[in-house]
Amino acid sequence: MKRSEAERLTSEYIKSIFGYAVKRCRTIQDAEDLSQEIALQIFRAFLLRDDISEPEKYVWRTARNCLVNYYRGRERQGIGIPLEDICGFSGEADDFVYKVEEKEAEEKLQREIAYLSELRRRIIIACYYENKKQSEISEAMGIPLGTVKWHLFEAKKELKRGMEMERKASELKFNPVIFDRIGSNGNLGEKGGSEFFLRSALAQNIVYLARKEAKTIAEMADSLGVSPVYAESESDFLEEYGFLIKQGNGYLSNVLIDEPDTETNVLHDRMYSKAAELFANELYDQLTQQLTREKETGILDAVKCDVQKDGKRDINYIFWALIPYIAALSGENGMENTVSFGEAATLRPDGGCYISSAVVNNPEAAPVKYADSMKKWCGPSWTWIDKITFWQINSEWSEERSTFLGDKRSAELLMLKRLYSGEKLTEEEYSVLAEQGYIRCENGQVKTLCVVIDTDTKKRLLEIGGEIKSKYKNELEQLKKPYVRAVMAKTPEHMKKARQFGHQYIFYSDGWFILHCLKTLTENGKLMPPGEEQRKSMTTVIILE
Repeated sequence: MKRSEAERLTSEYIKSIFGYAVKRCRTIQDAEDLSQEIALQIFRAFLLRDDISEPEKYVWRTARNCLVNYYRGRERQGIGIPLEDICGFSGEADDFVYKVEEKEAEEKLQREIAYLSELRRRIIIACYYENKKQSEISEAMGIPLGTVKWHLFEAKKELKRGMEMERKASELKFNPVIFDRIGSNGNLGEKGGSEFFLRSALAQNIVYLARKEAKTIAEMADSLGVSPVYAESESDFLEEYGFLIKQGNGYLSNVLIDEPDTETNVLHDRMYSKAAELFANELYDQLTQQLTREKETGILDAVKCDVQKDGKRDINYIFWALIPYIAALSGENGMENTVSFGEAATLRPDGGCYISSAVVNNPEAAPVKYADSMKKWCGPSWTWIDKITFWQINSEWSEERSTFLGDKRSAELLMLKRLYSGEKLTEEEYSVLAEQGYIRCENGQVKTLCVVIDTDTKKRLLEIGGEIKSKYKNELEQLKKPYVRAVMAKTPEHMKKARQFGHQYIFYSDGWFILHCLKTLTENGKLMPPGEEQRKSMTTVIILE
């Protein structure tokens, strides 16, 4: 093309090109630089080529390519002329490059829209994707038109900032934490305990991220490498049920999260192993001595249980229920009571009221003793209704039994109360109790398979355990102090009350203490492993008032 014609065509588009650049650049200086670059490229192309049949189309395609380079901050030019032109690529090749870059920009824009708050996200989508007028958005959302305009203005500023920044995911995107154990201390609600709410990897990593300081939805999404829409939805759900606490624009974890290390695990093992050796061995010996007492003073004669071995009462089976029960409840008058349950627990919308806890899997730490056994542990759990109490633990030695039965458990307890009051039950009721392992019916007789005691027997049994704990009180306190100190030092300030409440129960209704007591007695041969047929009914105590 002749130089005069190239100059004429270029001059024809100068004003429009500058307007195009002004709308899309950060500063006037950038717009001037960009428009000059576009003009230089199209002028040289007009000058060097004679095959541009549609000049206008070519001008705007070149303008878009230059703009993409401006946004991406990279140089794909050679002496001011697009590489595609120098190489003689066709316009179709230009279109392909532009479409790829346009698609990348669109995907980034969609990602940034997801980072907006829910309200701003809805307004942007309604305005730009659904083509609704601002007045229509105002009416549909029930907010003033001025509010819509303000959020639209702020949303566009946020999107521009987001398009210009580089988002970086944390290690959690590639190596998410895994909760090794999830627990609930208190009364479960209709949905169950913490394991229901923290069952997904997303939920676990959200509460883990916010364990020390509040995190915004954007911060969570960035760290986990997920869309903020998903992080927002999960966080709202966790906040509704008290697993997150709203703090300003962020969320703070309301879960006691243990991150074990070798030092803490060693202190944990030392504390429980030595405490169990002191308490469990002496308790076993004291209970064994009761077998030689006179009938009128022997406590075990008042314990009802029809399980037999070799034609005699199976004392070993009875001890499997009484030892953990006494270990849990004896000596409670010697407990610290500086933090109440009401101060530490969270009341949840489904009726639950409990402290949620979790342990993070740390393969680099020396494993805590009996960790695999604790994964099969549940309890102590108990239910009380109309002067009858059900108490039970699940462990590796028992069958896995549901500890969350609500009205069903209450109905079973009322049947048991009637049974032990001498009332005859229906065949269906006997069948229900037999199915749950409370009783067995044989030859027209009802055999009790769990351990049943009255309140006087309960008092006498707990006195034995209380005396032992009182005897070793100083030793137990000294064993406890180093572990408590190490754990409290790592506990965030907002979770210290919940932690202190739990520490009050060390050596009382404490699953780890009970497990160590049973392990101590099985490993030294005092307690014999239960028979397979006993697994359904064992470690269950019924208390009649």
